[in-house]
Amino acid sequence: MTTGRPIRVLALSPIPEEGAGCRFRIAQFIPYLESVGFEVTLSSLFTPEFFRLVYKPGRYVRKAVTFAMLTLKRLGSLRDMSQFDVIFIYREMFPIGPAIVERLIAARHRPPVVFDFDDAIFLPSVSDATR
Repeated sequence: MTTGRPIRVLALSPIPEEGAGCRFRIAQFIPYLESVGFEVTLSSLFTPEFFRLVYKPGRYVRKAVTFAMLTLKRLGSLRDMSQFDVIFIYREMFPIGPAIVERLIAARHRPPVVFDFDDAIFLPSVSDATR
């Protein structure tokens, strides 16, 4: 870019930095990217507290209510997408349902979207606690 300003990247992850996927696919690269002119904003759907709650058995109502609130917050944050030069999506924006929001964002073509799928994308994200 010739504007002299950093390239602004919105990195969207379903899990927070505590999760190995986010840590190894996004967070570890942020210091380097910032050193070469990128400004990276990492936005996770799950908070660290909810990430820990998800893998505990039971508590289904609390999980459902918290997930709904986090989903609304994520959807609201997408209004600010135009302030970024690139949208980077790790795996998916939401761990359940079809990729409707991702398709809508990609169809706009601005900002461009980069998808990063890890090697286990074909496996269902289900454990005994999250069934």
